[in-house]
Amino acid sequence: MSSAIDRRMATEPPIYHLPVEILAIIFTLGQSVDFPQREPKSGWDWDPSVRGSLSLVSRHFREIITNTPSLWSKIRWRLSSDPLAPPEEFLVLCLQRSASSHISWFISLHSCDKERANRLGQLVAAQLYRLRELHIHVVDFVVAFWVYAILRDYPAPVLEYYGISGRASYDFPIFSGGAPQLRSIDIVAYANVSPPPSKDPLPPFNTVTTLWINQPQRALSPELVSTLTASPVLTSLRLSVCDLNRSIVEARIPTLTHLIIEGGSVWPILLSIQAPALEVLSITDAEGFSDFYDMGPGTNKLPNLRSLSIRLFDWENFGDGIDHFTTSVFKQNTPLLAELSLYINPDDVVSVLDDLGCEGWPRLQSLSIPRDTPTSAIRTALQRRINAGQCIQQLIRGDLVHKVDSSHGSHLLVEQLDSDPIPAQRAQYQ
Repeated sequence: MSSAIDRRMATEPPIYHLPVEILAIIFTLGQSVDFPQREPKSGWDWDPSVRGSLSLVSRHFREIITNTPSLWSKIRWRLSSDPLAPPEEFLVLCLQRSASSHISWFISLHSCDKERANRLGQLVAAQLYRLRELHIHVVDFVVAFWVYAILRDYPAPVLEYYGISGRASYDFPIFSGGAPQLRSIDIVAYANVSPPPSKDPLPPFNTVTTLWINQPQRALSPELVSTLTASPVLTSLRLSVCDLNRSIVEARIPTLTHLIIEGGSVWPILLSIQAPALEVLSITDAEGFSDFYDMGPGTNKLPNLRSLSIRLFDWENFGDGIDHFTTSVFKQNTPLLAELSLYINPDDVVSVLDDLGCEGWPRLQSLSIPRDTPTSAIRTALQRRINAGQCIQQLIRGDLVHKVDSSHGSHLLVEQLDSDPIPAQRAQYQ
C-alpha cells in the first residue's frame, strides 16, 4: 500500500506538495500584470481570467481558488445593457467568495436602465463597510447620476482610495457620511469637482494626503481650487495637462511637499499654488520655463526645495529659458537643492554644467543628466565644484551611475567617467 502511495507521490508535480497557503499566495501574485505606474488605479493591473485558467488545471487548484478570498477581493465590473456584459450573478458570486476581506471595486458605468443602475448602487452601498478601493469610470453620466444619488449620504469607513474618470459633467458628491481612512484621490478628465458636504465636522477630503488631477475639461476653477485646499494634510499633488488661469484665486497648500507637473505651463501653476514646504518638484513635458526661472529674489517661492527634476520630450520648451536656469536669482530661491535631474537637450545641459561651478546650490550632491552629455563638460563641471568645496557625490548619466561614499572622495567621480560605471536602476526614469 505504501509503495503505491510513494509511486503516486513521485509522479505528481512538486507544486502539489506545497502547502495550500503558499499556493494561494502564488495564485494571487499570478493575477498581477504589468501596468504603467503613471496610470490611475482603474483595475487593469490584474487579470481575473487567471482564476478560470488555473481552475481548469485540477480539482485541487479549483478548491484553492474557490476558497481563497484574496483571489476574489478585486472586482472589475462593467454596468451596461449590452447582452455581452457580465451577468449580475457573477458579481454576487465574487462578493460571496471574497468573504469578509476588504475589496477593491473598479466600475465602468455604461448605458443601462435606471432599475439596473439602482441595483448596482444598492449593492455597492451594502459593501461599503469593507470597501478599501473604489474607481468609477463614467461613460454615461445619467447612469452615474443614478448611482451617485444612492451613494451620496453613505459613510465609507475603510475606504483608502477613490478615483473617478470619464465623461461626467455633473458635480457628484459622494460619501458625505464620512470617509475617515481616505488617503488618495484620482480625478481624471472630470469637471466641476468640489468637496462634498459632510455630516461630520470634517469633510471626507480631510484625511487625503495624495491627489491627482488629470486633464480637467476646463481651466482650473475656484471649485477645483477648493478641492486642492480641502485637505489640511495634503502632501503630494500631481497635475497632468492642467489649464490654469493666471487670474485664478490663490491655492495655498502649506503641507504640500511633493508636486508633479505633467504637461501644461509651469508658470501659471506655480503662480497659483503657494506651497512653502515644497521639497520635491518634478516637471515632465511642460512649457513656460522662462517666467518660472525669473522669480524675483523676494518671492522666495521654493525655500525648502530639495529635489528638482525636469524631463522634456520637446527640448525647445526648455531652451527658451535656459539662460535663466542657473542664474543667481534662481539659486537664491532654491538654497537647499540637493538633487538635480535634467533630461533635456544635451546642448542645454552643457550650458547648465558651465554654470554649476559658480556660487549657489552649496548642498547639491546628486546630478542626473542624459547619457550622451559630453564627458568633457561633465568633467569640467565636477572639477569646478570640487575646487569650490561643493562636491557632487552622485552622478547619474542616462542609465549609468557613478557614486562615491563621501564628499572627501568626490574627485573620484572625475576618474570614474573613464572607467566602468555601476549600472543604475532603469525603473527610476520610467
